[in-house]
Amino acid sequence: MKTISLAEWLPSASSAAPRIDSLVLQLLAAGTAMCVLLAVLTIIILVRFRRGSKAPRGPLQLATWKIETAWTSVTLAVFLYFFFEGAGAYSAMERIPPGLPEIDVVGRQWMWDVTHDDGRREFNSVHVRLNHPVRIVLSSEDVIHSFF
Repeated sequence: MKTISLAEWLPSASSAAPRIDSLVLQLLAAGTAMCVLLAVLTIIILVRFRRGSKAPRGPLQLATWKIETAWTSVTLAVFLYFFFEGAGAYSAMERIPPGLPEIDVVGRQWMWDVTHDDGRREFNSVHVRLNHPVRIVLSSEDVIHSFF
């Protein structure tokens, strides 16, 4: 399947962005198609079977289990497609390349204690090389912290 990109509209903030953008657009397209289909079917049924129309209203002559099996199977297939696409995108995004420099960050009540691989220490700031990925290992001694 061709990857849909929003690069013309928004710049990608990460290498995972094009795949996530494509998945979001596919979900949006599938949801829109389902809404349009249901609206059209509802209008057709409302017009065809309105009160006073000559539409046949006798017992159903076809096996409903076939229809139920078909819509359940199609729904399951669409769900599984989006599940595995999303799981693949998430696992690719969360996969850490081997050999990255590691930075240990300990959150304390009033400060951040940062220790680099080479033993260099910093407090309340982190300095890394531009455009070089690092692995940050967060821990806390006392409270829950956010690090950004």
